[in-house]
Amino acid sequence: MYFCRLRKEDEIVGYEKEFGNRHYFSKDGYQWTGEPISYWYKDFYIGAQDRNNQHLFSEDIIQINYLANTYFLIGYDEILDDFKLINLSNDEEISKEILLDLNNKSKIKRIGFSFHQKT
Repeated sequence: MYFCRLRKEDEIVGYEKEFGNRHYFSKDGYQWTGEPISYWYKDFYIGAQDRNNQHLFSEDIIQINYLANTYFLIGYDEILDDFKLINLSNDEEISKEILLDLNNKSKIKRIGFSFHQKT
């Protein structure tokens, strides 16, 4: 099973999830249908949420409480099929385990995206 955010350029157009061989699509993340949504990019769900219960995806920019004034990009390596967390101030990769530790949920906040989201 996977869960993705779907985009065209900088616009979030919906979500996709897969169960077995079936794919379901939603424009709002609540009502799902088998009707495909046209998209150009997939941002993969990392399996965690931030302190506001927002799902975290690749290409999200987050802030961690105890590392104030530091922003991180959630990246996804398709070849390794793995996520990475990149410090945007120095491009260093740090432990992604911070994101998956449910005890840290209250300390993580999504503050934006790597793309300029159209409204």
